[in-house]
Amino acid sequence: MSVLSLLKDHGRMNPEKLETIFRYFRKSGLVKEHENLIILMRYIYFTNQVEEKELVNIMKAELGEEAEEIMPSLGNQILQKGRQEEKVETCKKALIAGAPLEFVVQITGLPLEKVLEIQKSLKIN
Repeated sequence: MSVLSLLKDHGRMNPEKLETIFRYFRKSGLVKEHENLIILMRYIYFTNQVEEKELVNIMKAELGEEAEEIMPSLGNQILQKGRQEEKVETCKKALIAGAPLEFVVQITGLPLEKVLEIQKSLKIN
């Protein structure tokens, strides 16, 4: 069974499927291609299909040393996503409070285009 068929099979990921995918990556030698694993882990993590602790435990069990090399990259990407979400939330709060666009851009570090997009989604003039 291929990784793609496992992902398509029943729609949602579960720990058993994840273990099978990691075994496939390890046995096929694809485990050396860290970028592919990071993409897969980001997808699974960000779609909340498997709990974070369970994901980490499965990675360690199935990938061994390779997991130790991959996790810092994955952790950094998760951290960056969290920071971006915080900026967007701060932007929304500032816009709702009536802050000028230039001020919102300055305090969030978001580009003006993104601030305008968020403003439009909030239906604020």
